[in-house]
Amino acid sequence: MDNVFLRQPTLNERMDKMGRMKCLSIKQPWASLIGCGKKRMEIRSWRTRYRGPIIILATARAARHSAYPDGVSICVVDLVDVVPFEARHARAAL
Repeated sequence: MDNVFLRQPTLNERMDKMGRMKCLSIKQPWASLIGCGKKRMEIRSWRTRYRGPIIILATARAARHSAYPDGVSICVVDLVDVVPFEARHARAAL
């Protein structure tokens, strides 16, 4: 598995990249944790060469007893790197 490193883009970076955007669907509460900057890494089984802004979407399937919104766009972040998963990354990806 690989780690996907994320950072919040500046307003100018967002405006420069308007138009079509890639997105990543993530279950709650993790989507909202990325949105507020508390979660900066996501683990996926696939790799991508893409780097740049992506929309973080909360999946439409509601988590039980969740106070977080489902089925909505949460934020825009920059995908800045993809690296092979190592055990030391596990805590940052929670």
